[in-house]
Amino acid sequence: MKKYFITVMTFLSLGGMVTVVPAYANGHGKMGMHMKGTAFQNRQTHLDTRLQALVTQGKITADQKKLIEDKFKSLFTQKQQLKTDWKNKTWEERKTAREKEMADLQSWAKENGIDLKLIFGYKK
Repeated sequence: MKKYFITVMTFLSLGGMVTVVPAYANGHGKMGMHMKGTAFQNRQTHLDTRLQALVTQGKITADQKKLIEDKFKSLFTQKQQLKTDWKNKTWEERKTAREKEMADLQSWAKENGIDLKLIFGYKK
């Protein structure tokens, strides 16, 4: 009985190692790192498709579409720069920063005549 139990446990633990090792190898030592570029491209493609549909429906103009694309690129760059800063902030500081970012985004959208509900799909 003990022999079977040890064999099953060894098999299960080795199975876990076999599935983790390729993830580390593909991510150059960090799990999931190989997916970041692909995930960003998928989000960018989805955004482009959605914005083009809004232009086709007449809900936004082509100029607004360009403004939105530029804003999303700048927000992405800004988030990448803030990653290291956020590690040293408390939960309250992060919450305040997110609220400020959202207020800035809402004022930007208002200045450019863009309804954020069309882009994000939320009601606020």
